[in-house]
Amino acid sequence: MNTTELITTSLVVTLVVYIWVALSLSAVFRKAGQAPWQAWVPILNTVVLLRLGGLSGWLVLLLVVPVLGTCAFFVVAVIALQRINRSFGLGTGMTVLGALLFPVWSSIVGWGSARWLPGNAAATPARRRSAADDGWR
Repeated sequence: MNTTELITTSLVVTLVVYIWVALSLSAVFRKAGQAPWQAWVPILNTVVLLRLGGLSGWLVLLLVVPVLGTCAFFVVAVIALQRINRSFGLGTGMTVLGALLFPVWSSIVGWGSARWLPGNAAATPARRRSAADDGWR
């Protein structure tokens, strides 16, 4: 395989994955009450995912910082995925799937039977319960 064939194959695979993710994310956005066209705009779809997770869309600017910013953004994205999954009534396993295989996650959430439960967990982080919360003293 020469260089031209390798570049062409890489571009075709990248285009197919981009279309797959955009289609599935548009279904996720539709379920969450967002405009589905936002899934097709590269940076905007990330901003919308962060906002669905209850985080600021400006956190996408972490990607400008060379190494540590990328690592920090990955952590922020996983937090957003966890909150989105809770809003869909899904568990931590789906967050792991989203962190490792994002196209598969977006396909399952977008085209699956999960329904958006507004205000379920996107805006409020999980809180540990203490014995005082249960009435025990």
